[in-house]
Amino acid sequence: MLDNELQLELLTEDSELRLLYDSKNARYSPPSFKGAKSFNDLALSFLCNVIPIYDDRHFKYPESIVEFADIDIDKISTVRELCAMAAYNSILKFILSPDINLRNISSYYQRFIKNIELTEENVKMSTDIYVSMMGVINKMADMWESFDYILACESTYRSYGRNPRVTYKTNIDLFYLDKDGKTGCFLITPNFRAWTTIGDTCNIRNMHIAKYFHEIGIKLDKIIEVRIPFSKGHTVSTYEIPIDRRILSAANKLFDNDYTLHSNPAMCTICPYYDKCSSINLRKF
Repeated sequence: MLDNELQLELLTEDSELRLLYDSKNARYSPPSFKGAKSFNDLALSFLCNVIPIYDDRHFKYPESIVEFADIDIDKISTVRELCAMAAYNSILKFILSPDINLRNISSYYQRFIKNIELTEENVKMSTDIYVSMMGVINKMADMWESFDYILACESTYRSYGRNPRVTYKTNIDLFYLDKDGKTGCFLITPNFRAWTTIGDTCNIRNMHIAKYFHEIGIKLDKIIEVRIPFSKGHTVSTYEIPIDRRILSAANKLFDNDYTLHSNPAMCTICPYYDKCSSINLRKF
């Protein structure tokens, strides 16, 4: 899978930069979902527990995915989705090598989109996402000097459900502790919803991260979503979510209830897999 090859390249390129990065007390855990499902599957299972069995589920339900890490770039069908994956991998490359020349980031982005059809609409789409992505990277670079400690791509897990109980995995793209003692997490997130405070509790990955830090006894001050347009939109942006009692209360309520996830026949007629699914699947899941 091309995405995996590019992620492997992140580990092997720029060895001098990696050494400098490690000297700042950072650790890197390469993304891997062996033995655990992704948080995208958990989010989709809340709709219907059958949906995660389909390979193209990320593209049939783009409004429900919460991370990029397990998306197969070979199955992408639109220019927006391709540009989104280019932006995701480019920002991840910067996080892993923050002293990298930004021209290399530009070249890296171009490698993803070099084969798109050069229509006016596609050029505008790829340019808008690129320009806004570089603006976010520059913003992150400006913040970097204030960090005392950083942790990149740290794996976290959560088990959920009963009979069966399933383990899900996601990565913290970047955790930081700044010189004022404030903490935060950058999470690269597919953008699919409006910027409202009500939506802050709709992202199950954010809720997990908030609860995760609370459980291990580290006060997390905020989550900074790096929002990349996947199913709609044209620009990369950031959005800050303060971790307050409202967020922690919602996270505790969500995960402490620990619902058993089932198939959902009520949504069958509006599901894109209606013709593929069977009563056997509904009984099985």
